[in-house]
Amino acid sequence: MNAGETAGGPANPADYRRHYRFTSAEYEAMIEAGILGKYHKVELIDGYVLELEQYTYELDTVANRAMELFFDLDRREYAAMIKATLHVGEGFVPDPDYWLTRRGDRLRFPQTEDILLVLEVAEESLRFDLEVKAGLYARAGVAELWVIDLPRRVLHRFTGPAPDGYQEHTVLTEDEELTPVKVPGKTLRVRDLLDG
Repeated sequence: MNAGETAGGPANPADYRRHYRFTSAEYEAMIEAGILGKYHKVELIDGYVLELEQYTYELDTVANRAMELFFDLDRREYAAMIKATLHVGEGFVPDPDYWLTRRGDRLRFPQTEDILLVLEVAEESLRFDLEVKAGLYARAGVAELWVIDLPRRVLHRFTGPAPDGYQEHTVLTEDEELTPVKVPGKTLRVRDLLDG
C-alpha cells in the first residue's frame, strides 16, 4: 500500500478535517483582494466556496433564452441578469444562470424581497440544485426558483419560501405553461426555455 492510501482507496483530507466556513463578507474580501478572480468559477454555498458546474453551450442557451423571453418586460420596472452574483443570505452568494428583479437603486445589490425569480439550469448539478440550493434560496426568502433538468427536459418550480424550504414543488413537462408568481402578466411554456 502506498503512502496516503488506505484499504478503501486514496485518503481524502476533506474526510478527516473540519471545513472552514466563510462569511459573505470574507468571501467578498477575497474577491476584492484578487484571491478569487473572474477566472475562478466559484460561488459561496452555505459558507463553502464551491466550483460552479462547467458551462456548456446548452446551459448558456437556456439562460440566454430566458433573457429573450422576459425581454418585453418594462425595463423601468424590471432588471435581469445572466450568470451574475446574488447576495441573498449570510454565507450564500450564488451565481445563478438567470435572475429577475425589481429595478431599484442601481448602485446596490438587490435585496431579497426585490428578487422575483431565480433560474438554475442543471445537467450534472441537478441533485445539488434541488436538495441544497433550493433550501438555501427558500431560507433566504427568494419568492420563486426554477430548476431546469436539461437531460429530462422538465422544469422544477419552487414557490412559497419558508425557513424549512419551499412549501410548493411542482415538476412541469416541456408542454406545460407557467406564470411567475411575481410577474403575473407573463406566461410561457417550458419548451420556450428549452428550444431557442
